Amino acid sequence: METPLPILLAGGTCTIEDKELFINSVQQFANKHDVIIQVFNAEKIYGKTHLLSAVHHAIRSEEEKRMVTRSIEMELFLYISGERQLKIAIPKMGIHSGLNNIAIIIIHRLKPKKNKENILHMFFSHMHITQNDIVLNGTINTLRYFGISQEEINTVSEQRYEKLILEKIAIIDIIK
Repeated sequence: METPLPILLAGGTCTIEDKELFINSVQQFANKHDVIIQVFNAEKIYGKTHLLSAVHHAIRSEEEKRMVTRSIEMELFLYISGERQLKIAIPKMGIHSGLNNIAIIIIHRLKPKKNKENILHMFFSHMHITQNDIVLNGTINTLRYFGISQEEINTVSEQRYEKLILEKIAIIDIIK
């Protein structure tokens, strides 16, 4: 899963008073810094590999002109959620008003002119997010949220739980 674009993955905590205003602010920051940014409800993420796999699938989909959405940001929602429709994917994985644990993906459109870690820190500061990558650690409830049955969970060791989520992501390429 190699991609030439620099990718940053992080978790954090923040309070969102107005969800639409927050999303607009994310988009303005992304446009200003020529990056792609998408945020998700981290409580429904099973580790950084979950995020990275979705990024690679979405980028490949764009490169191969197989996107079913109009933007890489929305394509990420499909892959992160394991769903093929945005009307299901966004409510499933989206942020909400109030206290949020969020997963953040930042993809540089070009080779970064600035230290790529600076963009992440600038984003956290701008959006009033406290970095906390621990929020990305999935639980057995995350697996269940993705429709993975207890029977399926019992077939693998805990070290392989993440693979169950990755299978859900890979299936999107088949069904879309």
